[in-house]
Amino acid sequence: MKINITQKDIDNGMACDEYKCPIALAIKRAFNKGVDTNEVSVSYEDGQELIIRVGTDYHHQSDIDKHEHIGNFISWFDNGLLDSTTPFTFNLS
Repeated sequence: MKINITQKDIDNGMACDEYKCPIALAIKRAFNKGVDTNEVSVSYEDGQELIIRVGTDYHHQSDIDKHEHIGNFISWFDNGLLDSTTPFTFNLS
């Protein structure tokens, strides 16, 4: 599934909030079936492996295209480096 992080997601996202970050907002929109924001999260397990949760489904790094860019994006966004956080697209298997 193609996930598009838009400027609106970046503007409405909340730093350091795995449920309301721009990536979680974009995933919620992409699934387009009324998924509650609390059912979508983006985090690092043990600080190392990127995990995206949608409901009871977990997507690990191997399922996520461009996961290194996502990691950088999360770091930049959470640290307030908004000039580095631009819209992008990735695939979620």
